[in-house]
Amino acid sequence: MTRLAVALGALLGVLLGRHPLAAALGAGLGWLLAAVVLPRLLGTGGASPVPALFMVLGRIAKVDGRVDASEIAVCERLMERLALDARARAEAVAAFNAGKQDDAVLDRAWADLRRARAHAPLFLEVFIDMALADGVLAPEERRLLGRCAWMLGVRESTLELMLHRRRHGRPGQAPADAADDDPYAVLGLDHRASDAEVRRAYRTLVSRHHPDRMTARGEAPETIRLAQTRTQAILAAYERIRSARGMR
Repeated sequence: MTRLAVALGALLGVLLGRHPLAAALGAGLGWLLAAVVLPRLLGTGGASPVPALFMVLGRIAKVDGRVDASEIAVCERLMERLALDARARAEAVAAFNAGKQDDAVLDRAWADLRRARAHAPLFLEVFIDMALADGVLAPEERRLLGRCAWMLGVRESTLELMLHRRRHGRPGQAPADAADDDPYAVLGLDHRASDAEVRRAYRTLVSRHHPDRMTARGEAPETIRLAQTRTQAILAAYERIRSARGMR
């Protein structure tokens, strides 16, 4: 997208200014718009969110006093979803361990994640996975989730709704799988939602998380892969509801 903006800016400069300097100026303005202005306005950018994600995950895992096997499993599943290579895995583990040590190290993580705040719900779902990994939401974990939501620009009421829906799985079911078991929870809907509300929620979510659109915006590959798994869950949930209701 940046290269296209530079080319278009140069062309516009030539057409309007009819001088080589006008082309250079137009190219420069095109780069500034695509690489700096639009990413800041839209909350997007190509920087990898992996270190920041795992730093926050480390803090959530440790905030109740200890890190157990279920919390390590959340990290392993996330690394698989993101298709991290050996080097990226090592960086993720290092970030996770850094997050366990001190609250102060999270300042950099918040700054990185806020730059991709358009995808705050994706990140918050990952944080909820960690907080509910052992099946119990400790008060310290709940407070930290509230801080995560605030830093990402997500309302407290939205966080509470996400937590409520994630607890609707079958007895004994892993929290990370609970939302996938309830297609209405995946779409953020109540079971009493009308057909029109189901369609509207589906279209909104697919539009927000569609990998092709994120690729066109120059999002980081890891963010795109995270969105791909989310989109697959949205599609599957919509098909289940549509089939059960006989919707066309």
